[in-house]
Amino acid sequence: MWRRKHTCIEKSLYQGHFKVPSVESVCEFLEVKLLMFLTSVVCSVDKFLGVFNLGS
Repeated sequence: MWRRKHTCIEKSLYQGHFKVPSVESVCEFLEVKLLMFLTSVVCSVDKFLGVFNLGS
């Protein structure tokens, strides 16, 4: 029982952390980060413009 669980944990650790990332997965990760960054920038600019318009 424990042995099976242990190997399962080892497998997930190996798959999740020790696998060398492929170029595709790195690119996908960067694309997601870039999209999140751009979305937050657009939202903050939108809020800023809203405040600016209310003030004028």
